[in-house]
Amino acid sequence: MTAQGISDDVSRETRAGIGALAAISRSPLLMLDSGASGTARWAVRPTPTVSMGGSGYGRDLGSCARRCGRCSARPPGKRTFARVVVAAVAVACLLALPCGNASAAGTSGWSVQWLPVPSSAVTVPLSCSSSTACTAVAAYYPFPSSDRDVLFAVRWNGRSWSREVMAAPAGSNTLLVGGLSCPSGSWCVAVGGFTSSDHPSRYVPLVERWDGTEWSVEPVSTPAGGRLSSRLTSVSCTSPIACTAVGDSVSPRGTTPLVERWNGVAWSIERTTGGSLISVSCTSGLACTAVGHAGNQTLGEGWNGARWSIQPNPHPRRFEGPGVDNELGSVSCASRDACMAVGDSGSGSGFNTVRITLAEHWNGSHWSVLPTPNPVQLDEFNSVSCSSRGSCVAVGDYTDRAGDATLPLVERWHGGRWSVVPTPRSLSTGRSADPTLLAVACFPKGSCLAIGDAEGGPFSAQFSSNR
Repeated sequence: MTAQGISDDVSRETRAGIGALAAISRSPLLMLDSGASGTARWAVRPTPTVSMGGSGYGRDLGSCARRCGRCSARPPGKRTFARVVVAAVAVACLLALPCGNASAAGTSGWSVQWLPVPSSAVTVPLSCSSSTACTAVAAYYPFPSSDRDVLFAVRWNGRSWSREVMAAPAGSNTLLVGGLSCPSGSWCVAVGGFTSSDHPSRYVPLVERWDGTEWSVEPVSTPAGGRLSSRLTSVSCTSPIACTAVGDSVSPRGTTPLVERWNGVAWSIERTTGGSLISVSCTSGLACTAVGHAGNQTLGEGWNGARWSIQPNPHPRRFEGPGVDNELGSVSCASRDACMAVGDSGSGSGFNTVRITLAEHWNGSHWSVLPTPNPVQLDEFNSVSCSSRGSCVAVGDYTDRAGDATLPLVERWHGGRWSVVPTPRSLSTGRSADPTLLAVACFPKGSCLAIGDAEGGPFSAQFSSNR
């Protein structure tokens, strides 16, 4: 299935019939507590939540869309753009209701709360300028009242979440948000793509900017070629006058990378080669690293202030034969010569699928593959955040050995190795079934904010990585 085909399936058909009736209930939440010994352990505790009701058909569709998005991994590769589409259904449609109370975990544990969003919502992407200033952006399809997507931004102030309505391009139909970057608490850029009623199967790049007061649609360059479908999947800003966004353009002849730069005045397209770029991280206006995939192999490209070039990459060789697929879907750079990228490696299809986590490190001259623990053989990393050169946190999910439940995956890079933080089996029951962690942002003093999704809807979690 093409990226466009996946997009249409999720953004229109699977979202049809989702209700809009809100109901307050109590459900278990996930909390990670280091305990007196300092050893991390998980516990489940009840806390007030907000869920979206409606028809059982709508809820089942939402659950299916979430699982589809996770299996499809990151945009815009073979398994990728579907998750951005699902993310586009995500945080949006937030009700004007107070968030669920955060659990009263200590500073050494996790503090988790459900978000007041539909049960079909998924909260990606996430960007934080500090531990008390974070933003998530998504799109909502308000069927049956409208056939046009609506964009929302959701803000975290360190205690609770609030909603903002975003602008929409004139004549837009489907809206997707793939990337977000907030270099300060009063300035953000969100990127993605949109279709119009005139061209329902062709995406055009979308850029929106928040100036501390309101969101506005920004003019953005569009690749030449009337048959191209183009979208941006990630953006990194080091200041309000220096941003880099990456994505791809799809035509009948294949897929080509798309890179656009903001200089404080206008967006312009940069020349680059390679395959599909999915994520980008910049440490200055002269140093950016972007990752993705080229064919079935990982791809890394670097910007030195003058041009983009493909970086030496060993290419993971954990699997051989047909159906092999390697992809990097998230990158975080602590400096120009210290970047961590994560994703997954896989082989096979259907019941014969094997998928394991993948982490690669950039040292300024070449990429190297790092060993990562895998609970089973159906694991993936969705996001990574590095608070320093030697400290990173990656989040994702894995499928249990029976193959019928999804569990959250958290791994820490510290002391030169990756280690797993165990998660509880009890989390895979009731409304908190099938949980996954989709995005994470970590800060200099070691605290992190993660965004996740479970059967009962999305949640956020604060925790410390200094354990």
